[in-house]
Amino acid sequence: MLKPALDIWLGQRMGWPLSAGFPSPQDVRIWQMSLLRQTIRHVQKHSTHYARTLAGISACSIQDPQEMAQLPFTTPAELRANPDAFLCVPQDEIARTITLSSSGTSGTPKRLSFTDEDLRLSSEFFHYGMWPLLAPKETVYTILPGTRPGGVGDIFRSAIAQRKASAIFPADPQDIPQMLAEIRKSSARALLGPPAHVFALAQMWSAQKLPKNQIRAVLMCWDSCPAAAQHRIREAFGCDIYQHWGMTETCLGGAVESLPGQGMNIREPDLFLEIIDPATGALCPEDCWGELVLSTLSRKAMPLLRYRTGDRARILSGFAPRGTHLRRLELGGRLNAGVPLANGARLTQSMLDDALLPHPKLLHFSSEYSWPQNRLSICPDLLAPTPKAETELRDAILQLPCCKMAPIPDIHIIPGRTDGTLHAGFEKRTCVSTHTEVQFA
Repeated sequence: MLKPALDIWLGQRMGWPLSAGFPSPQDVRIWQMSLLRQTIRHVQKHSTHYARTLAGISACSIQDPQEMAQLPFTTPAELRANPDAFLCVPQDEIARTITLSSSGTSGTPKRLSFTDEDLRLSSEFFHYGMWPLLAPKETVYTILPGTRPGGVGDIFRSAIAQRKASAIFPADPQDIPQMLAEIRKSSARALLGPPAHVFALAQMWSAQKLPKNQIRAVLMCWDSCPAAAQHRIREAFGCDIYQHWGMTETCLGGAVESLPGQGMNIREPDLFLEIIDPATGALCPEDCWGELVLSTLSRKAMPLLRYRTGDRARILSGFAPRGTHLRRLELGGRLNAGVPLANGARLTQSMLDDALLPHPKLLHFSSEYSWPQNRLSICPDLLAPTPKAETELRDAILQLPCCKMAPIPDIHIIPGRTDGTLHAGFEKRTCVSTHTEVQFA
């Protein structure tokens, strides 16, 4: 039987002969723990943060995942407070530094640095992860930022070039009509991008009654993709939808589906993921939801050990039929996601998505809740001027259970764009509240 691409990649990284069949889960864990011990020694020697927090811990004592509980958690707050304390290489070995703003409007940003080798390993993961979606010499329309050297777009472009495939980037990722024309002209067979942009393309594709036989596969990245958006995208393009998860903390690549809807295969050679009870820190068994915690296994510039992501997730048991032999990840948004309303209920992004995305003229929307006025403001971008849209969108929100409770929020529709363009960038969708500020995932 032909091995899946990610299994081939795992075997190559492990030095596992192709003729030896698949490595067992136990073989993979033993190998990962050996990489983890190397990382522990590396950070104890070179990182001032870990030299302090891991003082007295012997790398040799970590032989299996259960023993990782000896290691303290790393928090985003620690990374923000002193990113230089995590550095393990001289400044002249750093190829790329990425600064991330906090989820709010203020606060110290996170800063992460990577060597050329760190970036190369991400490119390697993208290369093998794209095999199920993209045949050699095909074109993928790529809605990603960072096309300059070391950016995510540049890493992706170099990754698929190894298969003699090519990436085309939009001239303006906010101009949906222009992107649609570029896709048609390029004869792209695959599409990669954030759900907000791909959904808007699907809406316009359907409105123009374009054929369903061009785009064969879509890879969602950058943000979570609501079920309502997935339905519209499949309906418009007649395509398979694959999911990818990554963070700057994972050097952009973290897990990707090799079969649609079967869970994302984890980047096992470079990451070890745990799911913990967010209240107690105890390890959760497979299939149970908890907080996603990551440890890097091959990072040189800024390794992270037991980094708490704040994401709700679970690791699925077993392997998918016809899938790879890498563990599978499923994400469930941010922990404690949602904006508290004046009536005591919480409003989440997924609730708004379910209510608004089925509207046939909607391309994109942003939202903001004002606690003192108990006002929820929605700014929609529409395919074209639509006189009834304001009433229809307001009525859809008022059907949400959390918006039926007294005091009922005042729904205020702010006119957005109606020329086919978006006011959305590459940031994850957020809802700003005057009472609290929460990033939706």
